Amino acid sequence: MPERDLTPFFRPAAVAVIGASADPNHIRGRILTQLVKSQYPGRITPVHPRGGEMLGLPVCTSIAAADAPVDLALIAIPADAVAGVLEECAAAGVRAAYIFSSGFAEEGRDKQALQQRIREISERTQMIIGGPNAVGFMNVSLPLVASFTPAVDFAALPALRAAKAPRRIAVVSQSGGLAFAFFNRGVKRRLPFSYVVNTGNEAALDLVDIGEFLLSDAGTGVVLMFIEQIRRGSAFMALAERALRLGKPLIVAKIGRSAAARRAAISHTASMTGTDAAYEAVFRRYGVIRGEDQDDMLDIAAAAVLAPEPEGRRVGVVTISGGVGGWLADTLEAHGLVVPEFSRGLQARIRTFLPSFGAAGNPIDITGQAIGRDYRLRSVETLENSDEVDAIVVGNSLAADSRLAVEKAALAEIAARSRKPILFYSYPLPSEAAQSDLEEIGIPLYTWRARCRCWRSGARQRRRCCGRCPMLPRRVRSERPRHACSIRQDRRSPKRRRSGCCSSTEFRCRDIAWCRAPPRRSTRRARSAFPLSSRCNRRKFRIRAMQAPWRLGCAARPQSQRRTMPCSPALVARRRLRGSPACWSKRWQSRASSLSSVSARTRPLVRYCCWAAAGSRSRRSVTEQ
Repeated sequence: MPERDLTPFFRPAAVAVIGASADPNHIRGRILTQLVKSQYPGRITPVHPRGGEMLGLPVCTSIAAADAPVDLALIAIPADAVAGVLEECAAAGVRAAYIFSSGFAEEGRDKQALQQRIREISERTQMIIGGPNAVGFMNVSLPLVASFTPAVDFAALPALRAAKAPRRIAVVSQSGGLAFAFFNRGVKRRLPFSYVVNTGNEAALDLVDIGEFLLSDAGTGVVLMFIEQIRRGSAFMALAERALRLGKPLIVAKIGRSAAARRAAISHTASMTGTDAAYEAVFRRYGVIRGEDQDDMLDIAAAAVLAPEPEGRRVGVVTISGGVGGWLADTLEAHGLVVPEFSRGLQARIRTFLPSFGAAGNPIDITGQAIGRDYRLRSVETLENSDEVDAIVVGNSLAADSRLAVEKAALAEIAARSRKPILFYSYPLPSEAAQSDLEEIGIPLYTWRARCRCWRSGARQRRRCCGRCPMLPRRVRSERPRHACSIRQDRRSPKRRRSGCCSSTEFRCRDIAWCRAPPRRSTRRARSAFPLSSRCNRRKFRIRAMQAPWRLGCAARPQSQRRTMPCSPALVARRRLRGSPACWSKRWQSRASSLSSVSARTRPLVRYCCWAAAGSRSRRSVTEQ
């Protein structure tokens, strides 16, 4: 599918606020107020049936009455009136719309028709429509703040726009609050941002569409994603593969590991989260970095945009405190890194400027005598010129560091020419001056020692996926989109085939899940476990069964349509089948209820992998739908 041109959405020349209000205490009033406050350079047209004037801007009674063409319409009106306003926007030549209004599919089946109508209008008119049930979005460079969230720090926006950052961080989130929470936390750490987007219910414009636009943006080097559900699994795989090819990391937080989180996603944005194993398999296959919390994701993003990617696992540690150096070494090695002992030649060069009681091994202990002296700078420069380390971590006390301002120019020169990442760690909380100096230099600063390994976790995962794992078979990569609730393509109705809905089911994800296993097994599907068990028993096959909920981007089936599994997969995995299918079915039928706890929202799927009992006989896996 070709990439959609989202320029009218993110870089509009004129914006209309439909349902605008002059009261900044209401959501509709905050949208207009913050749009004006962001110093948006284009034309702003408030639209309200009463007309008049708001914030010094003339108000139009309808979008059709606007004096000039409008690129983007921001809609904050009752849900029942949204479809009619979208039709008016399309007739007036509006190219994009963003819907803040709630009361659509997140309220249940009664309101799904309203959301479906939004999608139909978008497909028929080719208008770009974001939302509904959305909090807003922001383009930092334009600037454009189309949101009612209070998390935008307007005082920091001018400096953020003026920052000379070769690569910036973009945020796309299916949670509106978390989208701008990433931005709020990152701005306080002086991280550069390009875009912040909340996708809402994704009636027409989804996370993959926005991700494609962000990857095409020259100023964006890292994309943070908060995901509840991926509605187009194959499209997301293509997006992740493209990000890997471009060298732009995707850092993702995916909820839905627990039943409580899945219930929250349904009530929040009507998202069916799917089972976590499917997402984990795809993330590992395509080098998507999975974050644990906001700070973890921002730490990885900071290293990705400010430091080069390391070539190996060897880390050189420079510290003013021996205890901090040892603690850092423990932490780094616990996360798969190596803190090697330096060669005699390198230690001899380091000892030329260290006091006699300092340590020239690894970690390098420059001692308290470094206060007022250039031991830290000379140690960093020596390690940067050495081929014995791939990265440098400097442990400091930056609460009141007078040397950093003096060494700033020299450190900036080293960081500019270095092909190794240089990271600073401050064990007390750093001063504002130290943070500002390191931001100007372009060196990431951490206040938690475990975060110093974050650059490695992302780089290792992405490098592992570059050329080492076999690509998906061509028949899987080029397979046409299929309906989310159907594994068999020929079962789709003509209407669903035209809709282009795409999902990645267990059967399609088998190659991803087995990308590190022996050569791919021949595969066939079975409609029932009974003929499968009989066939395998006759051929003396040993059956291994496990829960395989590979349902990436799939909607759930109602409880009434779920099947009861004929046996407990845990027991089948440990036993050779003997006797007729009826014998083992009755024997373990009572234990089949254990499957219900594995996936509360998706129809259980069981994979039966059959291996020949002897030699190199062909191996087969059969998937029960």
